[in-house]
Amino acid sequence: MKNLSELSGTELVTVMNKVMAEVKSRLDEGTVTKYVAREIPSKDVGAEKVEHEGKLLRKVERKQMKGDYVRFQNLGGPVHTKSNVFYEILNEVSYLDGRKGSMRVDFWAGEYVVEIFEVVGTMDEVKKQLGIVSPSEYYFKQKSPNQQRAELIQRAREFAEGLKNKDLDGYIIESKKGDQLLCDAKFAHDLAKLTTTCTLIGVGTGYTRKKAVACCHPNEVFNEPLGEVVSLCKALKIDIPQEFMEAVQPDDWAAGQIVTFPKGDRHHMKMNYQIDSVLDTENNLTKLFEDGKAHADLTDSEIRMLPIIDDTNAIYDFESVGE
Repeated sequence: MKNLSELSGTELVTVMNKVMAEVKSRLDEGTVTKYVAREIPSKDVGAEKVEHEGKLLRKVERKQMKGDYVRFQNLGGPVHTKSNVFYEILNEVSYLDGRKGSMRVDFWAGEYVVEIFEVVGTMDEVKKQLGIVSPSEYYFKQKSPNQQRAELIQRAREFAEGLKNKDLDGYIIESKKGDQLLCDAKFAHDLAKLTTTCTLIGVGTGYTRKKAVACCHPNEVFNEPLGEVVSLCKALKIDIPQEFMEAVQPDDWAAGQIVTFPKGDRHHMKMNYQIDSVLDTENNLTKLFEDGKAHADLTDSEIRMLPIIDDTNAIYDFESVGE
């Protein structure tokens, strides 16, 4: 008898058909239907596959199930459901429309085209299997963590600014009554607690409308622009870009960074220093909150062991440090 690896395509299909026939003969029809629908690839319809929000979708010919996506054609109805747009299936009868509200799929059945797509994987999985690296991934592989960090901080500033209504010079939020409110954003930073607090204050009223807090992980480097964009997104109740939640960390000193003693040392987070220069390591620290320079009780190697805790004012001057 041949091994499966030795079978031709036609022979393999024949064997699998026999296996499925045996499975169906041993299980009740309801169980078979459930597992065939969920565990065995559904019948392809023209083998149409598309990418949507990082997921690989395949068009199938069956009833919708939770986790699927639906696409409509030839619609002319409510603006919250549009043609050629993918909507996530919530359960066996409804989907999540453009308002993030529940809508019945069968509402559109009949004169409109309703297409169901199942999730067959993610684009990251596909790229990993094929060994594909996107231009942006290749680019970042060539950049040092410090360079990536500097660019990320700049994107955070630009993203936060982009959330502002340019005509009204403020942030728009919706009240419980559905009214549009114009607000200013005020930020408070606490390095000791590793937090950034965003307070949205009504323009003309001075009332606090929203407040949200972003917390930096103890093992990560605190940065005010990153904390501001995260707390602002929370206050505005919008999705936070993943790159800001999983920020690349600096891997080397830069002027303007704040360092402290390692964890476990009695001076950790209590005696902090700002880096003056990275061109030489002797006497190049300024003790914060006290006058004068750091003194010679630290050797060159000990200074280099001080962990970075804040790079809000870092000057990532790559040419001067040879990067």
